Amino acid sequence: TDEHHRGKVVVQHVISMAKQLGITTVAEGVETHEQVHMLQMLGCDVVQGYFFSHPLQVAEYEALLIDDRLPSF
Repeated sequence: TDEHHRGKVVVQHVISMAKQLGITTVAEGVETHEQVHMLQMLGCDVVQGYFFSHPLQVAEYEALLIDDRLPSF
């Protein structure tokens, strides 16, 4: 859709501007594989959101930190 295209253009330019300024880019609220793929193709440095994990309790988060089988970006 046109709205999707416009959003992608905005994200693309924000990432580009951040790269030119030497700023690490972090995308929040990522929920789908398509979003992960698009951000990866646009050069985003870090992504977070429900695609990777829902909010966790402290004990669950600690276990997540030591689990090397989880996907990373």
